[in-house]
Amino acid sequence: MDKVDTNLYSRQIKTFGIETMGKLQNIKALIVGMRGLGVEIAKNIILSGIKEVKILDMNLTLKKDLGSNFFLSEENIGKPRDISCLHKLKELNPYVNVDIFRENLEENIDIFDVIIITEIMNTKFLFSMNEKCHNKKVHFIYCLNLGLSCFIFSDFGNSHIITDPLGKEKRIYFIQNIDKSGIITIDQRNGENFSLSSGNFVKFREVEGIEELNDGNPRKIKYISKKAFSLEDKCSYDNYKSGGIVEEVILPEEKKYKLLKERFYIPYSENQPEINDYSKEGRNELLHCALIAIHKYYDEKNELPEINNQENAKEVLNYAKSIFVNAKNNNEEWINGIEQFEDQIIINVARWSKCEISPICSFLGGIASQELVKITGKYIPIEQWLWFDFFESIEDLKKDIDRDLIDSRYDDQIAIFGNDIQKKLNCLNIFIIGAGALGCEFLKNYAMMGISTEKDANTIITDNDLIEISNLNRQFLFHKKDIRKPKSKIAVKNVKLMNKEFNCKSLELFVNEDTEDYFNEDFWKKQNFIFTAVDSVNARKFIDNQCTKYTKTLIDTGTLGTGGSCNVFVPFKTSSYQDIKIIPELSIPLCTLRNFPSKIEHCIEWSLSKFNEFFTIPVEELNKFLYNK
Repeated sequence: MDKVDTNLYSRQIKTFGIETMGKLQNIKALIVGMRGLGVEIAKNIILSGIKEVKILDMNLTLKKDLGSNFFLSEENIGKPRDISCLHKLKELNPYVNVDIFRENLEENIDIFDVIIITEIMNTKFLFSMNEKCHNKKVHFIYCLNLGLSCFIFSDFGNSHIITDPLGKEKRIYFIQNIDKSGIITIDQRNGENFSLSSGNFVKFREVEGIEELNDGNPRKIKYISKKAFSLEDKCSYDNYKSGGIVEEVILPEEKKYKLLKERFYIPYSENQPEINDYSKEGRNELLHCALIAIHKYYDEKNELPEINNQENAKEVLNYAKSIFVNAKNNNEEWINGIEQFEDQIIINVARWSKCEISPICSFLGGIASQELVKITGKYIPIEQWLWFDFFESIEDLKKDIDRDLIDSRYDDQIAIFGNDIQKKLNCLNIFIIGAGALGCEFLKNYAMMGISTEKDANTIITDNDLIEISNLNRQFLFHKKDIRKPKSKIAVKNVKLMNKEFNCKSLELFVNEDTEDYFNEDFWKKQNFIFTAVDSVNARKFIDNQCTKYTKTLIDTGTLGTGGSCNVFVPFKTSSYQDIKIIPELSIPLCTLRNFPSKIEHCIEWSLSKFNEFFTIPVEELNKFLYNK
């Protein structure tokens, strides 16, 4: 294993752990397809620091590809997509070997640890590729962006070991008492309840009187209450004296996955996958009917349905209905998930199956990239299939809107939402506070979508921070040559390379009471939407007040490790940001407590944190034990 650059990957190490980071550095991946989805996945996994990424897409660049692939430009039109993307992908991370792949794929499967296919292909070829990957212990991920719907299939082979399913710190409890019947009571003086379940495993240490418990062996528990549990193991509890610490143990779990050909026509046969949106119950199964029908159409015609072609869409609909009826006649359990067959869902999938738009590419690309991380044994892989659609975004559109294509980079977007919506996007004024990981992604997506491309429109981003080496691991608009330069300035400079029509301006100002001379009434009234991607609760509160005052929609976003949040606040129609119960923040945001502090205030806060950890918290706990019996 190569030495891990702990400066570059500090935030990722904090999330995944150094062991997982070491495993990631040995992974070799092939990505097939370099439209918007393919380049999004490539960007993500290169930044994550895997060993090697090869890309394969010899199709020639079309103008509409510029609406989703942020590393293509007008100069690349008519040239192979993979070659055109290569240089910019290489710039993302010097530790990752990035190159194009031109060998025979079926003969070179086993040189990779994972193969990710991002374009629709003939089912026979897919089944063959997947089976070869399965037999050679190569992970296989197949994902498609079909306009406003998307799909992912994951096969981790016949024996995948999950070593850390949740990626959370192991829970630890102090023992208050062990009675002679074997009931173990935990000390709840800090207000913490016992939250493990029957069947979980624990190990013991520092138990006085029952030394056999201190052997470090995992023991299965039986939950009794929020303050007590017992062991399934039998031993003598008569000699318990005092003390003891219980620590959660997570045992490795082996999972077996089925081949694509076994899960294509019957996506599940036992446990129904989780429903992502309960307002769309039965949608997963309906989308799968559409997916099978789309592949049947492709197998017969070697192409996807033409965009907004009603005849082509009806062919797909007929295929889907036939699949539905046959599954019903065969008493296949999965098809019972469809309570009502909705023709329009199938038609929507078909009519936009050739389209890729940037927001959906970002969404699905993030999911597929996280699946690659799970190869290390960290987290639980998806249960083979995952389905999503975003058809609610077109529910209020009129049926007769103008969707005529204009031979522009935004044609895929126009095909779905129409020319009127595109013109509105072109004219939007957006204000983004924060040019970190989320801020970079926002800028990229807005440039791809054509936001703020009219003469008087503008996207403004402000951030007073400078670029550090730890930022390069997730803030893809920055490179090593940009270190110690202003984030917002460099972000704007580099995003304009993706779309020269994108009107974008950078600021290096805080948004607070001290800058109200700049962020005045005229400024706020001009904005259409406000986006926050900041660490500070106080900053959010101030921005929330301004949005309420000037009746501007606030979209508040944040990430923490593998988690994320997004809340939309519309003045006088929804709750405001300050209506949410907010946990008081530290004087320095948690994300600034770096493994390797770079500023004086970081060093001070890091030192205070360590001092409290070693000298304050243990003494307080001891005092509670001694004086609060």
